[in-house]
Amino acid sequence: MGRRCTKDDVAGGDHETEPAIDAYTAEAREEFFAISCEFHFTAPAVIRATFPTLAAHLERFRGPTHRV
Repeated sequence: MGRRCTKDDVAGGDHETEPAIDAYTAEAREEFFAISCEFHFTAPAVIRATFPTLAAHLERFRGPTHRV
C-alpha cells in the first residue's frame, strides 16, 4: 500500500491560498477517492498536477477525459 495522503498534500502546503482540492479529502480514503474521481472528470489538469500517479491510474480505470 502506498503512502497516505495528508492535508498538506491536498492543500499543496501553501496555506495562504485556497487549495484546489479541499483538505477534508485527506480525512478518509473513500472521500479522497470520490473527490479524485470527480476531479478526473471535471478538472483533470488539477488532479494531474497534484497527483500525477493517481491521475494516470484514473485514466486507465475510468478512461481518458476530454477536458484540459
